Amino acid sequence: MGRFSWMVVWVVGAALVIGPMAASFRMPVSAAPTDGVVDSGWGHPIRLSGIAPVFTSPDIAEDFYGNAIAIWAQSDADSNADSNVWASRFISGGGWTTAQRLATIHGGVFFRGGVESTYVAMAPSGLAVAVWDGNGSIWASEFVPEFLGEPRVGWSTPVPTQGGTGSAVRPQVGLDGSGRALVVWEEVDGNRTDLWANWFTHGSGWGQPTRIADTAGSPQVAVSANGTAVVVWAEPEALGYERLWATSFSPTRGWETPIAIDAGGCAVSVSLATFSGTHVFVAWDEKIRFPDRSCGGGGSNPIYAAFFDSDLGWHTAVKGPDGSQPQIAADSEGGATVVWCEVGIPTWACSGVWTGRFTADAGWSKATLIADGREARGCCPHKTAVDSFGRALVVWSHIPEGADINVTLLRGGLNASYLLPGLVWQAPTTISPAYGVRPEIAMNSAGNAFATWVGFDGNTSVVQWSIWSNRFVSNLNYPPPSAPPPVQSGGMDPFLVGGAFVLAASALALTLTSVFLQHFRRKPQDPNGDPLRPGMSVRGQRTGWRSRRWKASAQTVRAAPAPESVVRTPRRDWPRANGPLRLTVRERVLLHLLEFGRYADATEVPPELTQTGISRAAIVDLRHIAQYVRPMVKEGLVRERSAHVKGLATKHKVYVLADGGRRIAAGVKDRIRSAVIRVHDESGVHDATIGDVLMKRHGCPVLDIVRESIEAGVMDLRS
Repeated sequence: MGRFSWMVVWVVGAALVIGPMAASFRMPVSAAPTDGVVDSGWGHPIRLSGIAPVFTSPDIAEDFYGNAIAIWAQSDADSNADSNVWASRFISGGGWTTAQRLATIHGGVFFRGGVESTYVAMAPSGLAVAVWDGNGSIWASEFVPEFLGEPRVGWSTPVPTQGGTGSAVRPQVGLDGSGRALVVWEEVDGNRTDLWANWFTHGSGWGQPTRIADTAGSPQVAVSANGTAVVVWAEPEALGYERLWATSFSPTRGWETPIAIDAGGCAVSVSLATFSGTHVFVAWDEKIRFPDRSCGGGGSNPIYAAFFDSDLGWHTAVKGPDGSQPQIAADSEGGATVVWCEVGIPTWACSGVWTGRFTADAGWSKATLIADGREARGCCPHKTAVDSFGRALVVWSHIPEGADINVTLLRGGLNASYLLPGLVWQAPTTISPAYGVRPEIAMNSAGNAFATWVGFDGNTSVVQWSIWSNRFVSNLNYPPPSAPPPVQSGGMDPFLVGGAFVLAASALALTLTSVFLQHFRRKPQDPNGDPLRPGMSVRGQRTGWRSRRWKASAQTVRAAPAPESVVRTPRRDWPRANGPLRLTVRERVLLHLLEFGRYADATEVPPELTQTGISRAAIVDLRHIAQYVRPMVKEGLVRERSAHVKGLATKHKVYVLADGGRRIAAGVKDRIRSAVIRVHDESGVHDATIGDVLMKRHGCPVLDIVRESIEAGVMDLRS
């Protein structure tokens, strides 16, 4: 055993003794993780804002990579003189950043032209657009993440827009696959309230505003990856009646004529639309419409759901169970999860949280109780979200049973429940011990999620609030814990003690394995039994990128006229790397497809665009490549189509980049172009950027450069 190996063994031995001793020291409360996250399930609540008397409802959005942005407005700490719009960003692996003030609007929150609503939408690439109202206009600011490779990074200067001569309030925003934002809002002009819309385009700002409806209120908007949009709103009528109306926008046809989509009732209390492929799902509850007086009915009313097909338009509304304030979230399987409250006594209370599934083909499924009155009292402020695999989250405010609503601020909390595919809903989890209102939730396609809310803060006679957040980390094989682990304030933490022993034992096992392999492994040999020389393959050929890539492709085409599902790529892992050379499977797939952009609409394509070719280039087992490609197809980043493949007799499914995916891939390529690697050319061994290598080796795929530089340490550029 070498000197280095003995040193490692001594270090491991010391860790076995010192680790448990260190764990026994008192740990202050401030030592909790900065991002509030545990390995799986819910983490710890994190405060994002300062303390103030008044806040708007916070909004949050998340990208594919697990980064998130929260936005809110709050009054001055000691008065309602001004509204300050704030945003905080969560960086995956780094936690929440310090809140940044985006704007100051003269006039406090909800008063004298101050801010009433704040919303943010985020593209899978990380591009985000935040909107808010103030001083009679709608304001927008765009956030550009650093990994897109654009010259400007961070928030842009807020820009206002206004449609008519009235006061613009209550905006909503949705993004398409390229980061283009559709903003809709109400515009109040005397006794008239119109509905307006405008597109905010990356790099150019606002377009021309369009009035899409008269006498409208409470708009909701959903935008698909290809730019198709749907807007729904409540339109007031005489005697307190309200009808649910909708219109759609097509990139080729523009805005359609609005139509009523409800079932003929009135007082549409809540509605929410969200996209799933080519469908938009909407849910609402209706009170009874009386011919001679205003609407009536109890706390629970019939819940309806309808869906919009981008080719066929709106389908007839379908009646479901009774409830109140339904929330709906669509999944990638052509259906949606609906969550609603069962209103109790008094009417502000809630006697249960229920859920049901609605699909375009089968309609409503049987309703399921998530939480009864003991676990859900006061649940009506609730939100839900679903990932691309059908896993669902629900968050609601909680008031303990028997509590007085006037003194419950110190006794309430925020609860959540989680649905695993094929299983039952998990038991409710308390994600905030303090009372919280106006919760919002964001969930990406991988199942990771964030919840934000306005939380009670302080024990003084003056009610004070602040913005809080908690993160949910998805793991399909790990059900979330019944409660977040408490932060230890002293004593011996058994988790740390056990962790110290596990880490130390793992390090010792790895050291012994390394020593064993050093002494007993055999060097690779060629077919004659002689050791291979560096830079040589088992056939004695040079291992340059061109011969490896194209000869392997040619051999596969000649030898495999069989269906793709029969072909299996040999097991091989992508080499590990840090910094700009660290590429996820998703990024590797996009970079590979970027090399073949000229075949986007070609009738005959190379085999590299099939699942077999993608799995070989990205070094992913063919059996698993579909689980990476399908979500990108549903997000509008990749297009799936059938085409003739060179060397194969029949048509096959092939994959090419859509506009959104091309943008992300170009950003990843720009990010790694500046990475420095070691190269060996005619002048010797020296450092060079990947951009320099691409200029010298024109046509060399960037994935091959990254992989060879990591595996070999030095890339051979000699001809």
